[in-house]
Amino acid sequence: MKRNLLCWLLAFVVLILLNGLFHGVLAASFFDNSLAHFGDAVNKMSEFNPLPAVVLDLLLAYITVTLISTRSNQPTSAFGAKTGALVGLAASATWSLANAATFKMWSWPLTIADVAWHTALGALVGGLVVWLWHKIK
Repeated sequence: MKRNLLCWLLAFVVLILLNGLFHGVLAASFFDNSLAHFGDAVNKMSEFNPLPAVVLDLLLAYITVTLISTRSNQPTSAFGAKTGALVGLAASATWSLANAATFKMWSWPLTIADVAWHTALGALVGGLVVWLWHKIK
């Protein structure tokens, strides 16, 4: 129980910090420009409501840790990275592809950038979860 909780906390902190850095700083202008044609219906990255993002990252962290911890007593880094990448891919592709199907002005570069980012971030988080998993006895 302690191990799962600490792994979940690590996964959440890494997700929220790196997502905030990516979406709020490094790629903020890309996302703002890609979504500008939606006008006032979309917040700028600097003005978004953080609560849904916090809840989403809590859920993604929980799913990642649960899948890693229930599938193997001795998970490997590769297994963790693959699991995390699949969680990131599934979540971000669902969001981005549903938006691409719904909104005429949803861009493919936005979809590709977002899915690639969340897949890579998921792989990093999964690898870190396995690293911490083996550190805690």
